[in-house]
Order: sequence, then structure tokens, then C-alpha cells
Amino acid sequence: MNLTLPSYCGVVTYLDLCASSKIVLLVPGLTLNVFVLMSLLSCVLGRRRSQVRIRSNVAVFILGSTVCNLANLVLWPLTIHWKTHGRWLLGARLCELMVSAKHVTHSASFHYVFFISLSIYLTVVGGCGRLVNSKLFLAQQLLFPFLPVLVKELCQWVLVGHRVKHLDPVNHTCFAYINDQAMRVLMLVKIVALLPLNLYIYVHILATIFRSARQMHRSQETNKRLAKMFSIISLITLLAHLPGGVFALVEEPSVCQETVREFLLDLPLISGPVVLLCMNKELQTQCVILLQRRSAESSRRQSSSLSPTASEEHRKFLTTEVTTESHV
Repeated sequence: MNLTLPSYCGVVTYLDLCASSKIVLLVPGLTLNVFVLMSLLSCVLGRRRSQVRIRSNVAVFILGSTVCNLANLVLWPLTIHWKTHGRWLLGARLCELMVSAKHVTHSASFHYVFFISLSIYLTVVGGCGRLVNSKLFLAQQLLFPFLPVLVKELCQWVLVGHRVKHLDPVNHTCFAYINDQAMRVLMLVKIVALLPLNLYIYVHILATIFRSARQMHRSQETNKRLAKMFSIISLITLLAHLPGGVFALVEEPSVCQETVREFLLDLPLISGPVVLLCMNKELQTQCVILLQRRSAESSRRQSSSLSPTASEEHRKFLTTEVTTESHV
């Protein structure tokens, strides 16, 4: 059973502050993910498909990561409702459903972004482009993010005899990671193994590209821009995943600490779309096209709204002229 220890901070005020921060972050989170999704769909299905092309496996990973982020953000109103009222009022089943959905979407979103880097690595460094584009390999990558959560559930049933309950019936809290040792182990694996491996992939890709350009006596200007982009991606990834992962390993089941922990673990929902835009040039191009199209539509609307006013002013001017001439 989930038990949260008494907290020494002003719990009501603290939860109100957390609810307000969730509301503030919900808008940019939804906006960024919806914009990436619209850009991807326009890139794959739109009229400009002949101008902006994106690889099918990369498009599937971007779609999977964005959909998982949106599914996680849709659950935020439940947390906001809880933090606003100071207690969980929606029942144990909805609490467990929300926690399970958060676990699955967090895992899938991170792994899909990681698999984009792995696909680039296998293509550029390993020369395994045919393997990367195969449907069987793509299917395995799509199903892999759900494997850790399923293994966690099976281990809890086999070793413990029941799954961890995240609802505290005494203090009426519903946290996703409190007293869940299996999720702490998965978080430790992500910090210790997957994040360093992701950084190694970026460094190895850049080293291979620079070496190839040096051997072919080509300019390194493009490679320097790639190095800056990979540095930005690495920095954003570390800042988004490392604090929440380290904080999740601290064992102190208090309301305030768990609230901060979940806030930090939700940061990748906002940083993920930024990383996807930095990582894929075709997606960047389609985003620019959408922005230009929206700006053109807004300017067209403004001009259409101003045109009746201009014609009315012109009509008034002509009426004044006719009145003046009649008086003369």
C-alpha cells in the first residue's frame, strides 16, 4: 500500500502552487506537441510531400513519441484536480489507470527518441541502412518501450504476489513513483546506461562525419553546425531527464518531495518536441512552411478586415466632395 509520510511544508499552499505550475506548463506542452504532430502529418500526407520528404522509420518514431507525450498531457487535468482540492477524489481504479498510463507513455516517448538516434548511428557509422529500414526491425523497436513496464508488472506479481498500489487511502494521494521500487530500478537504468549511451551515439556520429569529410577533403562548415546542434540536443536531454531521474532515486515518501519529483519527471514532455525539431531537418522545414502559411493567412485576414474600412473612408471622402461642390 502506498503511504505518504507527513510533510512539514504548507501542503495546501504547496499543492495549489503545483496545480498552478501544471496549468502554466500544460499550454506550451500541448502547443509544442500538437505543432510537431501537425508538421509531421503535413510532411507525410500534405501537398508539399514532394518538396519535404522524411524517412518512414523516423516519421513513425516521431509520431509515437508525440502521441505518447499528448496522451500523458491529457492526464494532467486529473493531477490538477487533485492538487486543487488537496486530495484524490477520483477513486483507486482511476488512480491506477493514470499511473499505468504515465509509466507506459514516459517509457515509450524516451525510447522512441532514443531509437531515432540509434537509427542514425546504425546508418552512418555501422552502414546498416537496409537493417534500419526493414519492417521487422521497426516493429521490434516500436514494441520494445512497452517491454520494461510489462516486465515490471510480471515481476511484481511473481515475486511480491500483487502489484504496487499507488493510492494512499489515509492521506488521499496518488503518486506515480512513490514506494514503487521497480520503477526506481528502471529509472536508474535510464540514467546510468541509456543517457550515456545516447551521448556516446552523438559523439561517435560526429567523429565519423568529421573523419569522412577530412578524408574526402570537404568543407567542415556543415559538420560544425551539426556539432552545435548535437550539443544543444545533448544539453536539453540531460537537463530534462537527469534531475528527475536522480530525484526519483531519493527515498523519502513525503507529499512535497513526491510532488517535486513528478514535476521534474514531466519536463521531457515539453523538451521532447524541441529535441525532435532539432534532430530532424525535414521536420524543421515543414514547421517553417506551416509558420509562413499561418502568417500569410493572418496578414490576408488583416488586409480583408481593413479593406471595408478603407472603402468606407473613400466613400465618405467622395460624399464630402459632392456636398462641397453642391454648396459651391
